[in-house]
Amino acid sequence: MSTSRAPLRAAALGVLLASLLVSCGREAPAPTGDGVTLARHGMLAFEPVFPRLPGGASLTDVVEFEKVRVVLHRADGSVALDTIVFFPVGVDSVVLATSVPLSPSSGNSGENFKLDLGYMNAAGEVVFKGGPVDLTVVPKGSSNQPAPVQIPIHYSGPGSTATNVTISPSSVAVTEGQAFAFTAVATDASGAPLAGTPIVWASLDGARAVLNSSSGGAGHALFVRGDARIAAQLLTGPADTAVVSVSLVAKAIAMQSGDGQKGIIRTALAQPVVVKVTASDGIGVAGVNVAFAAATGGGSVGSAAVVTDAAGLASTTWTLGSSVGEQTLTATAAGLTGSPVTFKATARSVAPVRLAIATGPAATNGAGSPLPVTVHALDAQGDVAKTFTGTVALALTAGSPSAPLLGTLTATAVEGVATFTDVRINLVGTGYALAASASGLLGATTSSFAIVAGPAQRLTFAAYPNFGAAAGVLDVVEVIARDAAGNVATSFTGSVTISQPTGPVDVLTGTLTRSAVAGVASFEGLSLIVAGEYQLGAATSGLASIKGPLFTVRAGPPARLVLAGGNGQTADAGTKLPGAIIVSLVDRYGNASPASGVSITFATADGGSATPSSGVTDAAGYFYTSWTLGAESGTQTLTASSSYGSVSVTATALAPVVPPGGSGSSGDLVVIDDVNWADNGYGLSKYGETFNYPGNAQFVRNLLNFTPSGARATANKVLLLYDRGQSNYNFSSNWTNFAALLTSLGLTTSQTTLHSAAVPVPADVKLLIIHTPNTYFTITEINSLKSFAAQGGRILFIGENPAYYSNQALENTFIRAMGSPMTVVGDCAAPGEVLTSVSHALTSGVAATGSGGFYSNCASHHTLHGTGDVALMKDAANRIIVSVLKLNYTPLVPSLMAPIRALVEPVAPARAIRLPGSPDRTAVPRHVP
Repeated sequence: MSTSRAPLRAAALGVLLASLLVSCGREAPAPTGDGVTLARHGMLAFEPVFPRLPGGASLTDVVEFEKVRVVLHRADGSVALDTIVFFPVGVDSVVLATSVPLSPSSGNSGENFKLDLGYMNAAGEVVFKGGPVDLTVVPKGSSNQPAPVQIPIHYSGPGSTATNVTISPSSVAVTEGQAFAFTAVATDASGAPLAGTPIVWASLDGARAVLNSSSGGAGHALFVRGDARIAAQLLTGPADTAVVSVSLVAKAIAMQSGDGQKGIIRTALAQPVVVKVTASDGIGVAGVNVAFAAATGGGSVGSAAVVTDAAGLASTTWTLGSSVGEQTLTATAAGLTGSPVTFKATARSVAPVRLAIATGPAATNGAGSPLPVTVHALDAQGDVAKTFTGTVALALTAGSPSAPLLGTLTATAVEGVATFTDVRINLVGTGYALAASASGLLGATTSSFAIVAGPAQRLTFAAYPNFGAAAGVLDVVEVIARDAAGNVATSFTGSVTISQPTGPVDVLTGTLTRSAVAGVASFEGLSLIVAGEYQLGAATSGLASIKGPLFTVRAGPPARLVLAGGNGQTADAGTKLPGAIIVSLVDRYGNASPASGVSITFATADGGSATPSSGVTDAAGYFYTSWTLGAESGTQTLTASSSYGSVSVTATALAPVVPPGGSGSSGDLVVIDDVNWADNGYGLSKYGETFNYPGNAQFVRNLLNFTPSGARATANKVLLLYDRGQSNYNFSSNWTNFAALLTSLGLTTSQTTLHSAAVPVPADVKLLIIHTPNTYFTITEINSLKSFAAQGGRILFIGENPAYYSNQALENTFIRAMGSPMTVVGDCAAPGEVLTSVSHALTSGVAATGSGGFYSNCASHHTLHGTGDVALMKDAANRIIVSVLKLNYTPLVPSLMAPIRALVEPVAPARAIRLPGSPDRTAVPRHVP
């Protein structure tokens, strides 16, 4: 059956006289005539659309039908026409004349019918169906003549329920002209075979393989190599594809290389003889047997029988016979065009008589560089005597008598050639020559040559900084380029760059790149002004970089007094600052100068006092004191004086604020160990104010429903410290809706990854959020947070379960430092709606459970120990997961530089670290060992 569409047309007058042309799509029939002439007449038209088959196959080659049933239904469902058109095999179209009454009410707009077609075979089975489709018959001459209505035709005969077809085998390999055969099985949805299902076969690559018919999978390969796809398709659509891989057979043999060579009798020729076997398309064919044989001259072949390789090549060696003159060799492959192939060679008999220098040293050579020499043994005709395999020796025959000739000085000739690759002379000089000798042969001498300093091969330091130098300008540094023999490479004028691979970063100054002069690069004016241990490096393009030995730059004598730590602190007026005030002596470059015994005195301008108020520097040049602020709030100044000048430090004195309930009142630190309650996709929805769990939004509102006292009474900012933990949870990513809710409550948001941003906590901050920190807080930072809470600010600490946050030890250390003995236990609380356990301002409006409850997803739980700590929320297993902790506002005043963990955990304290020039001398190491 064809895939073309064949229109069906009809004409009617008064009572409809229809001429229906039914076609299987072989050809498009012409419209019928008008029939008889009545008072009214009309026209209808339709086009059956048959299934598309692969390769242009015809439906009648697969499924035959003999008649077509045509049924027209009116709009009310009644049958207007039900007739059968006989459609003999081999006929493209038939005409049916019949009448269908039009409804009186149809008028000029015509009447709507539904048309069904059924194509039946000789057994009366309907093998193709079409419709129902809507069809309009309008009076002829009307301006609304109907366009042909397309009727999709689908297969409905045996096997129409098949859902899959499978070709077997899936691939075959054949040679040109060889036959092949595939079978195919149609199966239903359960995998059961459906016998008798029509299957259409087609070759999708007809240039390589053809099928015998469209109704079977048998065919044969053509004469083009490559893969051909064979398709099998059901009339209902499913199809499968198999592959026929076509290869071509060998057709011809031809000479590839090795003809016309010359050689010595009874010796092998330099090149093998090679033939190539090809198919009709000129591509080499593998696996073909080629027979090689010496034809004339009495020679021999290395391999008499050779199989062609993947490129179609076959080769063998050819040893000439004892006959002088032309000799031949044949390569034979039975049945191939060009067989046999004949090779020719010329054989001669020679004996060596003298040596000759084929290649010798250049006119000028670098000291220590190889002097390549090649010596040939020649016959009387001046050709290389390939039979010579004797020993050839080299010796120095002219030049400096004290210069040793180094390297391998003897070589065994191979086919008359002796090669020397590592002969060398290190001593610079002129007039050198080398002599070659061999037993029984006349010797040969090279041309005269000179030895000069060779090209640069490596760098070395000549002048280098003194050990133990003081900070300042270094001595001259020199870098020498040397050749392979260790001589100064005087021809080297490249740029050399000095670097500082070891020591404080990027402190080497001066002109770091210089051009070498006669192999030497000199660096003057280099400077290292920062004390420490250093190492210099040198590099140039094309040579390996080098490093010199370590040397020390020590600090110079003291030049001035500087502030080393404690500046910018905040505390209540009349109280001692949490961190020490540290001053030190430095040299003129700012290095800490270890000058002990220098007198230091402190004086205040705003009341208060320093303890001690005077003393002398320690062995490292440092002096420490504590500063108790005066009674007035505002900026206060403390001045340290010495014979090396003075320096001032400032601090901010706050008016003391007594929180409701006094020191230690609860409600200042809220701890929850799960971040998902505020996540856009968990506790807070992705759709603005429409929350997944309204209780979570209410909890956020409750967190902000308080008024700080004193200087923070008008604070309106939320500050987030998210350190280097789950940094994707911030106001710009998974907390965007959280931030939007805060904004809707009239607050602004800010975020930072630095703990020091809370020293001090800015005056406009109302709520401080600390999210999964990964570095320990310093004493200064803890005391700043205590001061913030004492002023009525609220702190929200968000942790996580151990799968996402491994620093529960840090979290517990922080909680203890803030004054609560509560312990966080790494766990995973039951996810879901959290039970509120107490009546509290933070749980106001949050249901105990249900849709108005608080949602949490796998949180660590808390163990409360302190009086006044509140278990705010619990999970379904009664584990505490949200707590409100009672704080101790008293600042921590440990021994100087003690790590924060040493104050709250039984661990060994970290070694105090002093960093000269550090802006925060009171900071404790962030990572405590």
